[in-house]
Amino acid sequence: MGRYWPYLVLLLPPLFWAGNFIVGRAFSAELGAITMSFYRWLLALCLLAPFAYSRVRQELPIILNHLPILTVLGRTNPSTAHQSAILRVSRSSPTL
Repeated sequence: MGRYWPYLVLLLPPLFWAGNFIVGRAFSAELGAITMSFYRWLLALCLLAPFAYSRVRQELPIILNHLPILTVLGRTNPSTAHQSAILRVSRSSPTL
């Protein structure tokens, strides 16, 4: 497992991105881009919260000290990129 671990880690992000486009295409008619992005991040929060809670609680003073920059970074990068991807797949037609 140790020898192939880096290849597996490199393979996972494209698979997650592909899954994001497939789910976005499948549910674009029923849900809006903002709604899908919200539920996607809510799911990620629910899955990661049990693992990160104790560390976040320890580092809370540092997090609060840097809250403005964390807010700007959080608002501009991941959520915007995924919402625009969902908007693109909802307005495009599949081609072969």
